[in-house]
Amino acid sequence: MSRLLTRKKHLLWIASAVLAAAALAAALSLARQPEPVQARSNFMTAFAETYPAAAATKLDNCQLCHASEAMPALNDYGRAYADHGHNLPAIEPLDSDGDGWSNIAEIQAATWPGDPADQPGGQPADAAPAPAASAPATPGEYKLIGWNDLGMHCVDDAFNVFSILPPYNNLWAQVVRQPVGGGDPQVVTDGVTVEYSFVDNSESASKINFWDYVDQLFGVNLPPNVGLTGNGLTGAMTRAGDHFMAEGVPLTPYTDGQPHLRQPFQLARLVARSDATGEVLAETTFVAPVSDEINCANCHHDGGVGGFNTGDWRLNILLYHDEEEHTHLANNQPVLCASCHASAALGAPGVPGVPNLSRAMHHKHAPEDRAAGGPSAEGEAGVPSAAGDLVAWASGSPTSPVALDRKPSDEGTNDCYQCHPGPETQCLRDTMSAQGMWCTDCHGDMNAVADPNRRPWIDEPRCRTCHGSAYAENPGKLFRQSTGHGGLYCEACHNSTHAILPSTQPLDNIQVIALQGFAGTLSDCTVCHGNNVPPGPGPHGLPNPNPTTTVTATSTPTRQATSTPTPTTQATASPSATTTRTATLTATVTRTPTRTATVTRTTTPTQSVTPTRTETPEPSGGWKLYVPLIRK
Repeated sequence: MSRLLTRKKHLLWIASAVLAAAALAAALSLARQPEPVQARSNFMTAFAETYPAAAATKLDNCQLCHASEAMPALNDYGRAYADHGHNLPAIEPLDSDGDGWSNIAEIQAATWPGDPADQPGGQPADAAPAPAASAPATPGEYKLIGWNDLGMHCVDDAFNVFSILPPYNNLWAQVVRQPVGGGDPQVVTDGVTVEYSFVDNSESASKINFWDYVDQLFGVNLPPNVGLTGNGLTGAMTRAGDHFMAEGVPLTPYTDGQPHLRQPFQLARLVARSDATGEVLAETTFVAPVSDEINCANCHHDGGVGGFNTGDWRLNILLYHDEEEHTHLANNQPVLCASCHASAALGAPGVPGVPNLSRAMHHKHAPEDRAAGGPSAEGEAGVPSAAGDLVAWASGSPTSPVALDRKPSDEGTNDCYQCHPGPETQCLRDTMSAQGMWCTDCHGDMNAVADPNRRPWIDEPRCRTCHGSAYAENPGKLFRQSTGHGGLYCEACHNSTHAILPSTQPLDNIQVIALQGFAGTLSDCTVCHGNNVPPGPGPHGLPNPNPTTTVTATSTPTRQATSTPTPTTQATASPSATTTRTATLTATVTRTPTRTATVTRTTTPTQSVTPTRTETPEPSGGWKLYVPLIRK
């Protein structure tokens, strides 16, 4: 009897094991089956926002872009959407599925724009012309040149306590056409659309908390990944006279593939197309710089300046401001600094009697002794007493009467990288810095920048001061606003301020290398003129580097492609590629920095320059370089 019971227990155990194994096998089989791809994401959200009336129709479905439920295969409409940089308005006039109805007509009729079997009733009234009847692009070879306007755009890394600058990147571009059979090249905007996107950077909302606080800070309710001007991370650039531009792109220094690694030199991708045919005319890739490296924690850490210990250096700053200025900012978070301090960068007028943001920041953080030669009383300028003293200070001369104090302390600092990005980012990376120049060689020291008579973003250094009248900006304009040879912008050939070519950052050079084969100023005449370089001097009166009127194929490298190569990764291009967001007690400044080692540098200025007010007039519409709307 005992043996029988034992055998029954054994059989029950075997049966249980078999059933468990079968259940496990079934579970594994289900786990191996691919999960349905969810295509809603940001693309469907963008569609619903662009066409609200279509959101409640059958078009609010993955089949809008995908061939069937067996995603991710794209239908004709989905391919057109991807090919045009995910720009919905750009593909409205197209007839993607070839059924005679334009995409917009099908969307308005709630029929599939990617399925030729699904059509609106009646006859097509607004179908896009058949490709054979389309006006061809003007004959010629096209070149596309893009740049960022400032050389570095700064953005806060968090917005829940206060904000200085929102995510707001500006892209500029010019399209140059080489006529067939010779003739002068032309800068064109008519008949051409330029689309923009970013390499491995398609969204920002998961990387910064800007959209959680944008309504409280700026008084607008924005969809995720849409910036303050309505632009997203993909789209069509706006024609602006002689160039194309995309303002207020909410770009962050974090890629989709490495969202925790700060990479300030993001890559913008531009594609120029014929409006008539959609044909790709030219492509390019260039740096769209952005950094959130702000090093306030070097001084305002717990127990630092002011002695506050909140666990958040941002809140420490607000409490210190409240104590010093008798305000109540800590009880009114989040705070937009420009709501009180006028900011030309934000188009914010500020509060009368309160110093502008640039003046307040630079004056507060300048060394207490105001050793730069000016008075130390509150409200006075502190302008260097002599250009020689300024140059000696900038070059770190031990005999200079101006102390080269670049160590953050309660008494202030003259190290620009304590606030501007930064020891890790190295935003000053141009050819002049490679020769030993430092920020102060052009801008002056902290007290010079804090001069109450200085107009921030208007009274800026001038090229002609050092380089002479042949390199002068256009009257009443800054370098980034000026044009020169053939109507090209100065930045089209020289690149942006703080990144003048050749740059010490390799990614800055990829566009010009693709155009002319080497880094440096865009100086090969054949890039724009082809094999018909006219005689005579070149830009700025320089000798013509291509003096013959006909350049043979043996003397000029053949350029078949007009697009620049897109690197597969950015992490290897910067010496700071190992930097993460997690703070460490090292000399490398991280996203949540602790006190770091002092960055020192010795410069060898080429010319003594005393910062002076320029004659640049302030336009009647105001200077709104970043944000065109402020609530407070």
